Order: sequence, then structure tokens, then C-alpha cells
Amino acid sequence: MIAETGLQQTRLELADCEQAAASLRQENERLQVQASRLANESCKEELERFFSDLAGPLSILATLSQRFALDPQTVAAKDVLQAAAQAVQAASTHGVTISGKIGDRERYDPSRHIPFGNSPPPQIDELVVLHSVSVQYQGKVLRKAIVEREK
Repeated sequence: MIAETGLQQTRLELADCEQAAASLRQENERLQVQASRLANESCKEELERFFSDLAGPLSILATLSQRFALDPQTVAAKDVLQAAAQAVQAASTHGVTISGKIGDRERYDPSRHIPFGNSPPPQIDELVVLHSVSVQYQGKVLRKAIVEREK
């Protein structure tokens, strides 16, 4: 009888533990869903800020492009360059970086450079000249710099 009472008590404790574990699993799932939703909202808000910051310069560039198509004489190069600089500045406030300057000499790195035209790639660490800049975001190369072997 005592053994049976002890067994019954152990079964009740096991049932309580299983119920507590099920409750904890549900709470964990709820928290994961909530964390995912918050992360998505945060990402959406950051993208909205990024695109809001780019909207002004992009609007100016699109307007200048349309004006140029109608009458090229109405568009000044300085206006295009100013809008482009504003777009670059807006992107840089969100972690986008521009690296290099046209004419710079660097050691060839296929993870950061792409050969100019159809020329074969230079050897790794060979000196090359930049024909374009590269674009990175948080250390990841989004657009490689176009390079040519140093002459």
C-alpha cells in the first residue's frame, strides 16, 4: 500500500513536470514568434529610413534624366553630380561605403576586384589600376571595383 501511494505520488509529479514542460514549450514558441515579428518590424523601419533618405536624391536624378531626354541643354553636369553625391551620402549614413578612387593603384584581390573588359584576370597581389570604385555594406563587397593591370 505504501509503495502504491509512492508510485501514485511519483505519477502525479511526472504529470506536473510534463505539463510544466508543455507550458514552457508554448511560451518559448510564443517568444520566438514575437522576436521574429519585432526583428521584421525593425528591419522594415530601417529600410524605410534608408529609402526615405534616398528619395530626395533619387527624385532629383530621375527628374534630371527626364529633362535631359526632353532637352539635354537644360541639365547641368553639376546638378547631376550634386544629386549623386547626396545619394552616396544618404547611403553612407546607413553603412554603405565606397572604396577607392579612379587611378588608385592596389594589389589585385579577386574578392574585391573585377578585370576591365574581356582581359584575363591579373595575378593575385599584382598591381592594378582602379577604373571604378567598389561598394561595400558591413564589410561585404556588393560591387567590385573594375581594375586593369598597371602598365
